[in-house]
Amino acid sequence: MVPEGALGKPELVCHWDGGKPASAGCVYVRYKVGENLWEAWLLASKARVTPSSDPKVSTPRNELWGLLYVVRLITALLPGMVEKLASIFIMGDSECTISVVECQDKVLGAWFGN
Repeated sequence: MVPEGALGKPELVCHWDGGKPASAGCVYVRYKVGENLWEAWLLASKARVTPSSDPKVSTPRNELWGLLYVVRLITALLPGMVEKLASIFIMGDSECTISVVECQDKVLGAWFGN
């Protein structure tokens, strides 16, 4: 998967999202191939359709599932990477999930507990 003329080490670019229809996580590998030029490929992904019959399933829970998929994919892929990575970017747009991850005093734990 290394493109011709790749400069430097690869990076993982990961995105996650969730909502009422589904939740998903995607992991891309990206290489710099020139001045301001990059090449990227989808390395792995996981998606899940939200069951409409389960009243406990909320949008924040689906957002957390998307983040969980990305973290599990990264954990599974890292041992198989031949080259050491330059960096890993994890991107998502969920305010509630980002708040839980960054929360220092765990006041939101009751909302996201099992």
